[in-house]
Amino acid sequence: MSSASSQAALQHLRRIQPSDGWAIESRALTATANTVRLLRRNAPLTDNYFLDVHYDSASGNVVGILTPNRDGRAQGQVLVNSRGKPVGKQLQLVRVSQWDEPFTVRRAATTRTANTATSSSSAAETETGTGTLSMQENKQLLTYAAYAIGALFLFRVLCSAMVGLYVLAFPILYLYLVQNCPSAKSFEPKKEVKRVMRGYHLPQDHPDKPRGFMSETLARINATLATELATGMGYEVDITPLAGAAHVAAVRVPSAKMEFYWVGVMGRWYYVFSRNLSDP
Repeated sequence: MSSASSQAALQHLRRIQPSDGWAIESRALTATANTVRLLRRNAPLTDNYFLDVHYDSASGNVVGILTPNRDGRAQGQVLVNSRGKPVGKQLQLVRVSQWDEPFTVRRAATTRTANTATSSSSAAETETGTGTLSMQENKQLLTYAAYAIGALFLFRVLCSAMVGLYVLAFPILYLYLVQNCPSAKSFEPKKEVKRVMRGYHLPQDHPDKPRGFMSETLARINATLATELATGMGYEVDITPLAGAAHVAAVRVPSAKMEFYWVGVMGRWYYVFSRNLSDP
């Protein structure tokens, strides 16, 4: 469902350019929040989505909101200028002071405050199984998953080779993994988060995968800006070794309410998954 701000932006565009077929496309971000982008004649003006679409009456521009309000102002990307010309493919960032955050955005912003207020009961929640999984619990689950994958691989080796060959192959395989295990220092949190933000790990047939030079360039710029904004307020990195043969890296970005996980093995860091800290 479009916000009041998005509907006001649509009314403005339909008034100044009534034949351009303006519309808002919505995509679910969480169970309670959506992201949106502006369409013109059924074609999106940008590859990326925004928290909201807003008509800035002070400048006459229609902008896509990139960040929640901070000190009464939000950062936006100009989509349509004051003359009604689409400029979404040309990155222009502005500060907006008249945007009224939708309820879903404010709710997500206050989730962390509520979590802080109830931190004294986190131990009881863990015992009863009703609390959100902590970073340590997620890391343990990922560790168990890595061990399970390794066990399945070794089981297949057992079934397809003679016992004598397996006894010889197991220590060789382990030594090979140890020798090719990437060092913890080789993990670059901001670089890896930027890759995730620009869709580097998405499969080629994914609808959000950037395609073409222009789309990839804009995706890189947007990912860099979003990462710098999110990590500028601090982030946490935790790297756990797995018997010297692999590492599990967890990066928590409180300002973005996101947590990311990678596994370092065979000389590389592989992105596994991420989760929204505001999800129940």
